[in-house]
Amino acid sequence: MKKLLIANRGEIAVRIIRTARDMGIGTVVIVSEPDSTSLAARTADDFVVVGPAPAPASYLNQDAIIAAALETGCDAVHPGYGFLSENTSFARKVADAGLIWVGPDADAIEMMGNKSLARESAHKAGVPVLRGSDGPLDPDADAVAIAAGIGYPLVVKASAGGGGRGIRFVNGEDELLETIEMARGEAASVFGDPTVYLERFVEHARHVEVQVLGDGKNYIHLGDRDCSMQRRSQKVLEEAPAPDLPDSVRQTIRESSVELARQCGYQGAGTVEFLYDPRNHEAAFIEMNTRIQVEHPITEQITGVDLVREQLLIAGTGSMSLKQEDITFTGHAIECRINAEDPGNNFFPSPGRLETIEWPTGEGIRVDTGVDTGSVVSPFYDSMLAKLIVHAADRDSAIAATLEALDHVHIEGVKTTVPVHKMLLARPEFAAVTHHSKFIESASRPVGGQMTTPSPVLKEARYTWGGDEFLFVEVDESMSLAANFKVMSIARKLSDAALTGVVDICPANASLLVRFNPDVLPPSSLESAVRTIELELQNHDEQSLETRIIEVPVWYDDPFTAEVAQRFREGFHQEPDGTDLDYAARVNGLQDAAEFIRRHHEQPWLVSMVGFVAGLPFLFQLVERDKQLQVPKYLSPRTDTPKLTVGHGGCFAAIYSVRGAGGYQMFGVAAAPIYDPAQSLADFKDFMVFFRPGDIVKFTPVTEDEYNAIQAQVEDGTYRYRQVPVTFDVSKALSDPQAYNRELMEALNGI
Repeated sequence: MKKLLIANRGEIAVRIIRTARDMGIGTVVIVSEPDSTSLAARTADDFVVVGPAPAPASYLNQDAIIAAALETGCDAVHPGYGFLSENTSFARKVADAGLIWVGPDADAIEMMGNKSLARESAHKAGVPVLRGSDGPLDPDADAVAIAAGIGYPLVVKASAGGGGRGIRFVNGEDELLETIEMARGEAASVFGDPTVYLERFVEHARHVEVQVLGDGKNYIHLGDRDCSMQRRSQKVLEEAPAPDLPDSVRQTIRESSVELARQCGYQGAGTVEFLYDPRNHEAAFIEMNTRIQVEHPITEQITGVDLVREQLLIAGTGSMSLKQEDITFTGHAIECRINAEDPGNNFFPSPGRLETIEWPTGEGIRVDTGVDTGSVVSPFYDSMLAKLIVHAADRDSAIAATLEALDHVHIEGVKTTVPVHKMLLARPEFAAVTHHSKFIESASRPVGGQMTTPSPVLKEARYTWGGDEFLFVEVDESMSLAANFKVMSIARKLSDAALTGVVDICPANASLLVRFNPDVLPPSSLESAVRTIELELQNHDEQSLETRIIEVPVWYDDPFTAEVAQRFREGFHQEPDGTDLDYAARVNGLQDAAEFIRRHHEQPWLVSMVGFVAGLPFLFQLVERDKQLQVPKYLSPRTDTPKLTVGHGGCFAAIYSVRGAGGYQMFGVAAAPIYDPAQSLADFKDFMVFFRPGDIVKFTPVTEDEYNAIQAQVEDGTYRYRQVPVTFDVSKALSDPQAYNRELMEALNGI
């Protein structure tokens, strides 16, 4: 191995570069356009820009990455973690291009990537597993009988899931069949694989894992780690070795993990993850990650082994430099993932420029980072700034040293999770090792402010007749996500019922209008049908909706709306001498128009109704009510609004499908049509109106050149909206909007 391409970004790219350089291996790192001045790009021997900011066009662009490796004379590819690190297609493409893949082969990745197959392999290798279904749950199997044998509570897991996604809980038999069907639909939509399996649920479980290495001939472990401190199934801080494990459990998970690697003929670094039940002192297999882990430094600190070096040796020479007897353990290590998030605001992402960074130094302190002073934290990627790793003689000393080190972290320009780490490390539950993987969500004293927002309970809907042909159903007197979701659910179930005589169904915010033919469908029958559906939806906050998330490119602060706004200032607008954006920023208490634009596009919006003008969507932002942008409409309606204007009135946004009158404040123009009567574009082949209620919209800022390029694609008929099918889970959206919005963005970006 002479020259290595690093197919990743941020701290892991810098980490890999450091070891490769020590080994005399040249380095090339791929970057997206905004990452071209990143620390990784400046640290590597060379870098290649592989695409624009969105991950699918850059860090997930397999062909561009392989082309970059070949064009720069690289002979190997290291995928890091995340992105394409466990993508079997990419691993095969790298090998087919004659390049060395730093990691296990595609077959091993594929086997461990399918959670039900991995569970079978673990069982054969003697790895302890939880009671569950025997492999994937056959659609024709007696699920009730299988579940009874497992015992409740249990979980339905997507075979292709992982990272905390694709899991649904079942408390009793009455929930089982419906939950299985929902899980299958979600798995098909999100992972492209509808298979699921059942597994016993362990309450208050800890998350422990074993680091393994294999070269196809020899297999060893490098001890264990504890990753129980998690938020919404995402690791927050980790430690090694795992504390308070019985010796018998520790020995079992270490030895059986090595046996699993041996059975797979594993080559590279891997991590076998377990649930540990402290009540019964039992550990059970979760999954195997076939890549370097984020938390690998704590294992390096207690063993003195450079895991990236071993990865490169195994890939380049076919052999690792270690045997099991070479591995010794010294002291205790803790890792804190420091993210650019606001803990006091439901961990809201905090992108921006890092004005100042100061890291602690001293014996036992290590900082792995991909940023420095002046770096820009992008909203397009994971928000992790750095990992603070502290090594000390024992666990108590490591906790104290980590707390002291956190006191010397100084970051200006963005909000960070440093205060959360201080709070967690000081908790008595952490010191006593009584915490578990749901501790942050269930702690009696909230971590990072209020962790969940109770879902509002909606009263029974109000039914009103409009003449002989219309039924008006009002589910609540005020607009809310819960109310809108209930409206959309009623509308969809009523549509699925296909009642003869129903002419049209129009859901709108907190109400819906049903037009029907009373000569075919008696009003009493229609009302009875709708009331039955409403009764079925009493637990609406636990339901999901099959929909899609759509990226809508917007040229903010454009000349078209600016010209119209200038013509309609005097007598029409609250501030005749300003601009709509400046006014919107001021009434929302924001610093300037740029901050308003950022707030406007960084969180997704839900289409709550479509209509008024052909194809015009009304949208509200999926954030807590007190954080929604609110802007009064013009004092008097305009007689002119540019086509595709992105406007705002009250707490609602709208996209004007055609040119005409309007009263919303104007912030920019969408780059692509939303109404196509000629149906000339592929996105309109089924209907001339693009949006439908329940769509999730992510506004994305574009420049004038990007706007013109999209216009050219529209003109030649080749433009397609970027859209991904998703299962919208309203209970998640209500309980933790910011975290769930990140899940939606990950779905859109293919992460």
